[in-house]
Amino acid sequence: MQTVAVQNKLIYQKDVKKLTVGTTEAFFHYLELNPNSTLYSVVWCTSEWVISGNLSIPCNYQFEDQSEDTMMFYTLWYNKSLVPDCLFRPSFIPCPKDDGMLFLQNSVDNGILKYLHSKRADSETRAPSIKNSYSNFPGPVDRIYKNMDVMNIFGSYYFILGPILTFMLLLQEIAKEKENRLRQGLNVVGVSHTVYWCHWVIVGTAINFLQAMVLLVSGYIAQFELWDNCPFSILFFVIFWYGQCLVAWAFWISTMV
Repeated sequence: MQTVAVQNKLIYQKDVKKLTVGTTEAFFHYLELNPNSTLYSVVWCTSEWVISGNLSIPCNYQFEDQSEDTMMFYTLWYNKSLVPDCLFRPSFIPCPKDDGMLFLQNSVDNGILKYLHSKRADSETRAPSIKNSYSNFPGPVDRIYKNMDVMNIFGSYYFILGPILTFMLLLQEIAKEKENRLRQGLNVVGVSHTVYWCHWVIVGTAINFLQAMVLLVSGYIAQFELWDNCPFSILFFVIFWYGQCLVAWAFWISTMV
């Protein structure tokens, strides 16, 4: 681990230090006494790794050809609360990789190579090193949402729902004023029918303009194909004036209710 500290320009016994020596219970006991104080841990296995009870994993492997090859076993432990979370990611997007963990594994492997190379007779030569690269784990291609264009599937609903909401709002409010005879009360205080309807035209136009802008901005954010191939002026003209037709229709129906 001292080699790992030197390779990564860390301070041995401060940034990288020995925690425990002995059994696995000693390591677990240290973690219990020092919660959230260890970022990564490297546990070296020298005899056997006890899992539970009589179940254990041996750390010494005897090659069948009785060669002099050396095998070292170690386990990387990490603080799970610091690992990138993938709770709200779609199923077809892989979880983010822990770059720190992968870097630590590469540093430990290179440290082992350098240590074993120093034990050889030709240790004056340069020690071998590992340069790794990684990619996302292969997963199934999403067949539902990949290359799906909402405008091609629900295009008419996307254009209609906004103006229909404005139509229902205006019709409900004007009918409610008519039911409560508020218009007659305004006539008593001198408000003419022209002023009354001009007020509702301004309100309806303002609401229609807002819903048209919301539809347009949402289309650009979602990067719909129609938005990329059609000028803004044409889209605004179609959506806004369709909404104005529904505003006039709401005024007409309110006089018949």
